[in-house]
Amino acid sequence: MDTMTIVWEGHDGSSWSLLDPFSPVRLASLEGFGMPTFTTQFSATGARDGRRYEGTIWGHSAAVMTVFVGDDYPAPGFRSQRRGDDWRALDAQFRKSLSPEFEGRLVVTTGAGRRMMRLRLERPVEMPARNSAEVGQAIYALSMTADDHPWWEGDVVTEVYEWDDPSEPFYGGPTGEDLFYISGAGQTNDATITNPGERAAWTRWWARGPVSSVTVGVGGLFVPLPFALGDGDEVHVDSELQTITSGLGENLWPKMGFADPTFAPIRSGEKIPINLVLNDPAAGAAVGFELTPLYEAPW
Repeated sequence: MDTMTIVWEGHDGSSWSLLDPFSPVRLASLEGFGMPTFTTQFSATGARDGRRYEGTIWGHSAAVMTVFVGDDYPAPGFRSQRRGDDWRALDAQFRKSLSPEFEGRLVVTTGAGRRMMRLRLERPVEMPARNSAEVGQAIYALSMTADDHPWWEGDVVTEVYEWDDPSEPFYGGPTGEDLFYISGAGQTNDATITNPGERAAWTRWWARGPVSSVTVGVGGLFVPLPFALGDGDEVHVDSELQTITSGLGENLWPKMGFADPTFAPIRSGEKIPINLVLNDPAAGAAVGFELTPLYEAPW
């Protein structure tokens, strides 16, 4: 049974179900959404024949999405398919969902789960032919690009650990059913995070006070935060961008002092331990992790 759906979520907040026969915007074809472009690096010397592979530099993803804009069936509130000014209003609404500056999302859901890609326009959208409003339909071939995020993204993996009485076990994780123990220093045991994707991915994590300091280790690499967080104060750490900010977006790097954080991605399929220490925690203290799995294709 085919359960695939494809939805375009515009940067303006609009949503268009592209495989729904009753949708006013329907997908005709989708070409090129595979691996990003790449450049392979080699080296060669006169001391040996052939060449030596030195690595791959991944670029952007580009594709063409061809869509029909217009009704095949009367839309709610209309007795027939939209034409004239009614169709022009529909056409303008859809074109506002596209931008060369702001990303929309193409979301593909299949039996393998939900995956999405963040896309911008790469070329201008051509205005429809003069008689499009008369017939109530136009065809667009939309050139799209994914630059900063060239891979398909799966649903975010989350873990949340809340501090409780240090003499008792506490429950964390996305379902609240994972059992952990905290030592007198506020340290978790047996906590792990897994990357279910096909590409290496970076963690993002946050901590909430009250604590005097926090140290997080992922796979033996540690990020110490040598400053206190008051009751309800938060710090957010993005391992990929290597940013440390407050809950209000304030840069907290000046508070790091001589601390030497080490960031690293989690490889595909890897399950690694999380070493988490909350010094002097009190009720309300917590730490949460997020990881966005990356895929090479929409299924």
